[in-house]
Amino acid sequence: SWLYQIRVGHFPLNAYLHRFKRADSPSCLACGHHTESAQHFLLDCPAYAHERWVLTRKRSPTDTDFAKLITNPKSAVQVATFIQETGR
Repeated sequence: SWLYQIRVGHFPLNAYLHRFKRADSPSCLACGHHTESAQHFLLDCPAYAHERWVLTRKRSPTDTDFAKLITNPKSAVQVATFIQETGR
């Protein structure tokens, strides 16, 4: 599923797709400034600031640990909502 794909780095973001020539560039589609990795997509991309707020509002503002976010079962619904809201 999508959560497993994110955990193993196979989620269809440009950093992954570019390795197989399925994307022209590894750059982020939304901001164009960074490699579109799962961590960038979920935690760093400025284009998804509002969606990220929805994802993290119930978490501590200092709790931005990527590994915890993608491995904590309690985060699964929040991550799924984030992905849906971003259209990815």
